[in-house]
Amino acid sequence: MRLKSWAAALYVLIGAGSGVNGIWMLVAPERWFARVPGVTDTGPLNPHLVRDFGACYLLVGAIVVVGLARGRLTRAVHVWITLFFALHAGIHTGEILAGHASYDHWVIDFPGVFLPVLLLLVLSLPFAWHRRAPG
Repeated sequence: MRLKSWAAALYVLIGAGSGVNGIWMLVAPERWFARVPGVTDTGPLNPHLVRDFGACYLLVGAIVVVGLARGRLTRAVHVWITLFFALHAGIHTGEILAGHASYDHWVIDFPGVFLPVLLLLVLSLPFAWHRRAPG
């Protein structure tokens, strides 16, 4: 099965965004930490940890871009990418609910944390994928 064109376009946004974010985290963790809204609320900067997660984001972005370019972005790959983003959103949700982050973070974190999960969940639905022809 392969993604429909509108779904592939959403995936391009997710993949490119992940890749750019990952490169920024790897190359300039201090600048990333200071400029991404809400990040400074999480505690002091740990450049090593930012780079570690930058590598994860870069990998996710590369998997999406290469998978789309080769026509091999499968449902299995989609599930793993969705799980990565869902676990990330789950961590943020837990931090907010436990009081470690203010309730403002529902809004602050929405574009970079919660929206990708929602988009990926939409992309999980059958209408986002073409069915393979029998045979």
